[in-house]
Amino acid sequence: MAPEFDSSGAASGVLAIGRDFSDLLKASEQARFLASHDPLTGLPNRLRFAEALSHAVRAHVTHGEEFALLYIDLDDFKQNQRQLHPRAG
Repeated sequence: MAPEFDSSGAASGVLAIGRDFSDLLKASEQARFLASHDPLTGLPNRLRFAEALSHAVRAHVTHGEEFALLYIDLDDFKQNQRQLHPRAG
């Protein structure tokens, strides 16, 4: 920001230049989300799962909090995922 002066030297206004960073912020948020979520399903990925499981186990050991883990093995999941969305892998 810089002051503007008229011909007599009196302050007449302020010159300001602004920039719109909303696209940059949106891209940053998208990258942060994709680092911990599957791009096809939007579900938490293995890294996020490992962090959540570690946190749950720690809470159980230190505070006796209960947690449950459900394991589902889907036959040919990877192959079906590639057929449904080849670029996502």
